[in-house]
Amino acid sequence: MDIKDFYLKEQVYDLDDLIKNPNAYIGGFNTESLVTLMKANRKKYIESGILLIEGGIAFTSSYKEIGQLPIFDDLPSLYGYYLNAMEEYLEEGIAAFYYPSQPIGVKLEKYEAVKQD
Repeated sequence: MDIKDFYLKEQVYDLDDLIKNPNAYIGGFNTESLVTLMKANRKKYIESGILLIEGGIAFTSSYKEIGQLPIFDDLPSLYGYYLNAMEEYLEEGIAAFYYPSQPIGVKLEKYEAVKQD
């Protein structure tokens, strides 16, 4: 499984512009760049010990992707939601949640490929 995260460098007011010019809005795609940004900009992104940054997470496994541009939300909450869903999936075989601030649903369930003769 490949996991990539990204963060928003600029506020997004036009999703079409975000899709056409992602480099103007997006930073990251690896955790190291996010940590570097946080260390360099603590006052901007950390308040009372809470990380305040918008971003997203994209998981790719077996050529299937969960999460992508322009899907983003509160990044620390997203990590928590995905972690809880993965734990539930491992225990129950299915899990679902909505993004913290958007009506975007995520459902994890086992996909059984049908063999064709």
